[in-house]
Amino acid sequence: MHRTRTLASMIGAVALLAAFLLGACAPAPTATPIPTETPLPRPTVPPGVWQPLSDRDCQDLGRAVREALHTRAESTVVSFQDPIGGESGGACQLTIQGTGAQYNSPMDVVDALRQPLEERGWHEQLEYAAGGPTGMTIGYRMGNALCLISASWEPAKGIDCGDKPITECGLTPDQQFYTITVTAAKR
Repeated sequence: MHRTRTLASMIGAVALLAAFLLGACAPAPTATPIPTETPLPRPTVPPGVWQPLSDRDCQDLGRAVREALHTRAESTVVSFQDPIGGESGGACQLTIQGTGAQYNSPMDVVDALRQPLEERGWHEQLEYAAGGPTGMTIGYRMGNALCLISASWEPAKGIDCGDKPITECGLTPDQQFYTITVTAAKR
């Protein structure tokens, strides 16, 4: 009788192990790929002169950004204000996050985006250019559309440079957190 229980226990354990192994070796369910060209969420755009680019135009801009920076970009519709003209409204915005390990400087990010925008018919507007050691902004126009590009970084949380300028703080590339935005609207 003792052998029968032991044999039954062993068979049960082997069956349980086999079920586990077969489950572990079964092909994983395939996920449906997320399309790269999905329409932008269209929240209520604040009234104003500026309106977001069409989905197609914003997606084309997104392709240019992704190809130039070799990364993903999150797209959304945001409130927008022209920093020079002052008019407001809404815009499509692409946002990229990264570190100094990916990007050498804000200037390099902006330079990487110049050619793809110019190839698509955008023309740089010097009155929108501004910059410093941790950030750079430029602007482009194409017809009645305006595109603002901003690349900036900040030190990782908990880093205090004291009285030193940020450029003398001795941060490693991984301690520089980048935010890049490409914001485009049309009249």
